[in-house]
Amino acid sequence: MQAGRFREDLYYRLNGLTLNLPPLRERQDFAALVALMLGRLCPQRPVSLAPEVATALAAYRWPGNLRQLHNALQTACALLGDDEAELSWGHLPEDLMDELRPHPQGSARVAVPPGGLREQARHTVQQVVQDCGGNLSEAARQLGISRTTLYKRL
Repeated sequence: MQAGRFREDLYYRLNGLTLNLPPLRERQDFAALVALMLGRLCPQRPVSLAPEVATALAAYRWPGNLRQLHNALQTACALLGDDEAELSWGHLPEDLMDELRPHPQGSARVAVPPGGLREQARHTVQQVVQDCGGNLSEAARQLGISRTTLYKRL
């Protein structure tokens, strides 16, 4: 308007109300908003979020704001089984689930020790076993190898 590219009278015709909406992560009524959306998406039965999923959704940054939340809940409701009433991690869209879910400590990048591939493999196996608290079955699962192979590496 000040540069002369927009008419002043049109600006004041359009500029009736300025409304600033906080991002979803800052809203005090996030839980109520989710409950309202779930009620509209699944009117035939009551649906709720698992507590850990509700906490993660409330803390998420939501770059797509309300539309992204609505789409995520719509997908989750579509994946909900007939006998289920609670939305859990498995109901969320994969891309959102990957961003929300806490990653295990064993997924941290391991520094490559000098000594070549054999030394690196030995160090990685020891680190994963340590991260799993000595649980060899879980360590083998995280490494993608059998327990027998893990025993051989140890």
